[in-house]
Amino acid sequence: SSGINAEYGIEEQAGNITCLAWNSLSDFSQLILAVGFSSDKGLSRVDLYTFEESQSSNSDQVTSKNKTRIMTLHLSRGKLQHMAFRPNNGSRRNVLAVATEQRLLVYRLDSEDDTAAESDEVERFKEEVKQVSWDIFGTQILTLFANGTLKTFSWKFKPRRQWASKELVTLNELYQSQVDLELKRSALGTSVP
Repeated sequence: SSGINAEYGIEEQAGNITCLAWNSLSDFSQLILAVGFSSDKGLSRVDLYTFEESQSSNSDQVTSKNKTRIMTLHLSRGKLQHMAFRPNNGSRRNVLAVATEQRLLVYRLDSEDDTAAESDEVERFKEEVKQVSWDIFGTQILTLFANGTLKTFSWKFKPRRQWASKELVTLNELYQSQVDLELKRSALGTSVP
């Protein structure tokens, strides 16, 4: 966290920084840095900052960075594990997926009102969530669990607005399929790329 503090002046106030996420820029949104904190007491929050860089009139070098904390998302109990912004494909909203140890939340941030956020609890889990990632279209969230299971979540409008989940594979299954492929190729006398 000292690199963040040194470059952007973000002060760690409660707990430890556990994860970071940048949004992708669009014509409608500005650069946002999400900084996740978790305390030893199991309380977590995400602070959202915007940045404006000033440049010297006689050079392309950045001379200063002005940061503004625009919002704090207070999460209920559970250590914050990972978060990721949805790729912004021209939307006026930034969407942030947040994984605590056993919950997946999605926050929709309004670009017109920096203080407004809507949230959905996508699902609660028995297994610990380790990482989240969006697909390139911003329509599905891939979740990695501590036991190696990969699961996707997609937003469905019918029959009602809800998140639909699908378990893909485990990391062990992916590894085993690679081993099987290597064995088949060696039996055929071809090399594995």
